Amino acid sequence: MSTVDEINARFESFMIVERLVFSPEPGSACASIVLELRSNEPTSTRRIRVQAGGVAIWRLSGDLYGLVQLGCLRVTDVHHRQWDGVRYELDELEDRRIWLLCDSLSVETISPGP
Repeated sequence: MSTVDEINARFESFMIVERLVFSPEPGSACASIVLELRSNEPTSTRRIRVQAGGVAIWRLSGDLYGLVQLGCLRVTDVHHRQWDGVRYELDELEDRRIWLLCDSLSVETISPGP
């Protein structure tokens, strides 16, 4: 499994948004984004943190309620398009409530839970 496939596999049961932070990157026109997601299983406390660096372009759409729970998130490797500083696209496929292009992307477990 490739890195993108591994990241996409980890998104499957994490849809509840607990935290979304945008931070400018010093000396750059880009930003960093941290997205913390909780499992959508009612009794689970499992959480993951998605960190995107070198975010060149991003879009949020919908109302506040729309960012409480996301649909299917997918990462695509777009480095073949040869855009400066862009390697990944992160997209919420159902309603496109969050979309971004970035240089680096990682997913880590922050609470393994039941």
